[in-house]
Amino acid sequence: MLERLILIAPLVVAACVATRPVAPVPTPASVQDYLHRHPHATLRIADSTGRRRWIYDAALQGDTLHGVRNTSLPRDPVAVPFAQLREVSAQRFSTTRTLFLVGAMAALVGLVALMMPDPVY
Repeated sequence: MLERLILIAPLVVAACVATRPVAPVPTPASVQDYLHRHPHATLRIADSTGRRRWIYDAALQGDTLHGVRNTSLPRDPVAVPFAQLREVSAQRFSTTRTLFLVGAMAALVGLVALMMPDPVY
């Protein structure tokens, strides 16, 4: 039972998170403000070619966004000039997704309860 719970827990946490833009139009000031409020943030960027990728431990230095490509070793550094960025997004808690998850779980429990046979006394 504990093994199943360990497998399901990351799915539940992932179901409560959504990736949303940091700002409608990314500017160095808006990204710097976000990084000031969320140090060592994980950002998903889209560059001028349309390629999307994650940057971990992001920091804006001058006109370049610095970070690492992955959290495991080797931690390959990455630097992207801000002029190439078209979108900067971050993961945030999603109330709507969480409510849908809770509702779906409640419906599942209710369905299982309705399908159980009547007790025999």
